[in-house]
Order: sequence, then C-alpha cells, then structure tokens
Amino acid sequence: PEKLAYIKPATQCESPDLLLRWCEAKGVAYCGGSDAPLVFYSGFTRQFLEGNQGTSAGWIDEVRKAVEVVSEDKWFVLIDGVGFPAVGSVVGVSNAEVALASTAPVVIVGKAGVGGAIDAHTLNATFFNANHVPVLGGIFNRAATEGFYRQEVCKENIEAHFRIRRNRERVFGVLPDLLALADVRESVPDMTTEKALALAELNIDHVGTHVDVTSLILEAALDPWNRRRLPALPSLILTSDQPHVDFTQKTPNNQESRTKMVERTVVVEQGTRQSRAQVISV
Repeated sequence: PEKLAYIKPATQCESPDLLLRWCEAKGVAYCGGSDAPLVFYSGFTRQFLEGNQGTSAGWIDEVRKAVEVVSEDKWFVLIDGVGFPAVGSVVGVSNAEVALASTAPVVIVGKAGVGGAIDAHTLNATFFNANHVPVLGGIFNRAATEGFYRQEVCKENIEAHFRIRRNRERVFGVLPDLLALADVRESVPDMTTEKALALAELNIDHVGTHVDVTSLILEAALDPWNRRRLPALPSLILTSDQPHVDFTQKTPNNQESRTKMVERTVVVEQGTRQSRAQVISV
C-alpha cells in the first residue's frame, strides 16, 4: 500500500467517500476532498472570471505540484478526474489540461450501453486527443444486470466496435450495476469504519471481477509518458541463436528453462527505460 497513491486534484465535493476511508485504513497516500489543490465551490468560476481567484497558470501549477508530491517514491498513482472531460475549462484546468500537466495517459470511465455509450466515449476521447493527451481506452460502468442492455450484451458490442474502429484503444471492462452501493455516498461520513471498509472491499472485488486491471496497469506503464519517468536499467545485451522464439509454445522443461529461453531474446541498451510491468510481462 505504501507504493500506491490517489489524488483528485480538482473536485466539486469535499465530503469523504469510501475511497478516502479505505485509503486511510490501508495506509495509501490520498489527496482529495478538502485537501485537493482546487475545489470548485459554488460561485468559484464567477469569482475567477472577475479576477478574484488567481490565474489559470497558477492553478495548473498547484495541480502539477500536488501530483508530484503524492507521486514521490510510488509505483502506481491514480489521478481522478472530475465530471466530464471539459469540466474546469473556464478556469483553464479541464481534465485534459490536468492530464497534460501531470503527463498522465487517460482511461475514460463512462456509462454502459451500446450506441450512446460508444458515442459518448468517442466524443470524450476526441477532446483529450485534441489536447494532445493519449487515451488508453475505456471502462463502461453500471450496465443493466438483465434485459436488452444487460452487461454481457453491452460488453460484446462495445468490444466489437473497438476492434473495428478504435483498435488503438482497449476496453478494460464493462461493469454491471452493483445495487449494494446504490445511494451510499451520502451516508459515508457517518458510517462506521467496519461498514465502510466492507463496502469498499465489495466494490474492489466487483471491479476486479469485471475490469482487466492487469492490462490497464501494463498499458499505462508502457505509455511513453510513463516510460520516461522510470529509472534506466544497467547495460544488458542478451542475444538468441534462434531467429524467432514462439512465446506461446509450451516447453517440456520447467518454468525456469522457459524463462531463460525468453530472456535470450531480450536486448536492452544502456540508457533505455523499462517499467517494472514490462519486466514482469517478459
């Protein structure tokens, strides 16, 4: 847990939620709510336009600094957006501008469905792309558990669309609605720690079941923005006497032998940067 961090640099809500309660209990670094560098309270944008709430450059610098602080010595940092992609544009701190300042690739979490869900994802991804922010893919949330738009049908159709039209992005998951979490947010501040953690773990299990978290982390680690942050490996040149190695082929030897076979195909030049996730995938 000490190598994980969460930050919501711009927010419209200062109340604690399940994530905050879970992070506090597990020792995960957390920055959000009233501690967020930018809180869009009622009337904030009007005051900004009147010149009474700083500048766009100043706010984006505060966001950048907060992300840098929470990211220190961490392996994985989740930067949570606020609302739809353009929220914060009046102040010059939209989700795209926050992602750009943080040099963080984006995963879009949107509504489930088929046509409407795909259209919304396309629109949202276009906004990020127009601001030179890479989009890794999407997570589609709160699909129906039965009926015409039930989760498995939505998943099949969304994945088909991505294969045909958005093959540079991935569908990381389509989550069915979880009724146990309906309308619990308002009661979280007064909830016992035991109950809050139980609901948080329920949500974690739900996400882990329906979202390919491993692929999401690998895609994030392989993104050029993240690769540049990683420490350089020492000089290492390993060659193979075989022109091609089929990684999917099963070997009669043990796992150690197979690992050595794969390693012989790896060539790493001094000065390149390789993520922990990449090493694991090899």
